Amino acid sequence: MTAPAIRIDDLQHAWPGGPPILDIPEFQLDAGESAFLAGPSGSGKSTLLGLIAGITPVQAGRVCVLGREMDPSKPALRDRIRADEIGMIFQLFNLVPYLSPIENVLLPLNFSAKRRKLIAASGHSPTEEARRILLALGLDDDLISRAAARLSVGQQQRVAAARAIIGSPGVIVADEPTSALDEDSRDTFLDLLSREARANGAALLFVSHERTLSSRFDRVLELESLNQLRQVA
Repeated sequence: MTAPAIRIDDLQHAWPGGPPILDIPEFQLDAGESAFLAGPSGSGKSTLLGLIAGITPVQAGRVCVLGREMDPSKPALRDRIRADEIGMIFQLFNLVPYLSPIENVLLPLNFSAKRRKLIAASGHSPTEEARRILLALGLDDDLISRAAARLSVGQQQRVAAARAIIGSPGVIVADEPTSALDEDSRDTFLDLLSREARANGAALLFVSHERTLSSRFDRVLELESLNQLRQVA
């Protein structure tokens, strides 16, 4: 039996000196499944993504990605799982400003032999694959040769998305990835993201305040005021 892409059991989290901000008894997202996650500001959406990605250590409960536990006592293991299995689109992009878009997109491959092998198996070089994704997201050859700092906010956001997708990770987590895109660019971005996830059998967990986008996803989830995860559609 294939392990769930994301499995959460009895997860609780609180910041030092504060009340619990997450209390999730159980959650599962299967391979190839997409979920839209909404909730009010401060409900813990970004914190939840950090726990799933192993950036924030789990305090209580368990988080597993593709059957491997994000063990809070093993930071090196969490880093390895994240490098191999998780494509992340950050709200603040986290691009290296002096590198070109292609160079930024290639960065995850420096940390994951698994992703490099998957690209090699497709018959493309890493640079060819990075260029393919960037062009599909609407960045032309002139733009992808510039320093990332010279791109618009919306263009930088698309570079961040390409970096998450490259190398076919089994899980993609996206934190407000369309906030800087106009409607046409947003739709192109979502079409590519969904297509790449489906083609690779990847699970997609997508956080956004734009609830009109929720119909594009298999499930709609809500983090409520008491910070428990609830499926609403």
